[in-house]
Amino acid sequence: MKLPTSVRYLSAAVSACGFLLGGMNASAAVIYNPGDLLLGFHTNGGTGSNSSYVFNLGPAYEYRNTPTKLVTSSDLSVDLSATFGSDWFSRTDLYWGIAAVRDPAGSGANTVVNGDPRAAIYISKDASAAGASTAWDLPQSGTSTTSSATTVSVATSIATMQGGFQGKTETATSGGRGTVQTEDTSINSWDEFNPVNGAAFGGILTGGVQAPLGGGAVEYLDLYRLLGRGNAAATPNTPAGDGLYVTTFAITSSGIITAVPEPTSAMLLGLGVAATALRRRRNA
Repeated sequence: MKLPTSVRYLSAAVSACGFLLGGMNASAAVIYNPGDLLLGFHTNGGTGSNSSYVFNLGPAYEYRNTPTKLVTSSDLSVDLSATFGSDWFSRTDLYWGIAAVRDPAGSGANTVVNGDPRAAIYISKDASAAGASTAWDLPQSGTSTTSSATTVSVATSIATMQGGFQGKTETATSGGRGTVQTEDTSINSWDEFNPVNGAAFGGILTGGVQAPLGGGAVEYLDLYRLLGRGNAAATPNTPAGDGLYVTTFAITSSGIITAVPEPTSAMLLGLGVAATALRRRRNA
């Protein structure tokens, strides 16, 4: 049986990927550092309607520098099943999204850490395939190319949400980077900033950063980086408020999350792996 093109791209990227994040000891505080990507799941109805599940994908800049890697936790699918039901992947009312900020400061010294200046944000967007979404584009401050008050406002909201994640205790079965938030009691939980079918992070991001599951064998989220404050030392350096495509996150029913580049890059990556294997076979 011939696999769909999107699945073949994903398989090629997974085969080529050498960056594997394994599970950690359970029943410990979730490890979090500013700038880490938080992946959130939640729904407005049915099983798990009073809970959000948030998972730490690790430093955002690593995905910017290495847009293809495998992110796996042996218990991620177990956690999602326990929270949202065994049919979590096929549910069209279960949403997932990604966000990060290193430092939300809109004023003060605009330091650059790992290529990101202050108020640099990473946000996801619904995609039908890797790289298929329209890039985020947020207004700049007047005609200035050095600052975007809109992006800074989003950065502040993301940082507030991240504050609600820090110090959380992981669920009993999680791999060390995820936790369940009780929406009616957890302060600054994922759902507070990401309403289903609503504008995210203070009502600024129209359409939100989330996408529904339940659409196919693989679901996608494109990830973009936006600078709130321009800095010549930023790597890469882009105009404030302009969305820069970073990578695409794909998830399957097994709970495996893979970061893959847009289709052309993924195909070239797969061809590169195949060529390497062929050369080795000929030299053997």
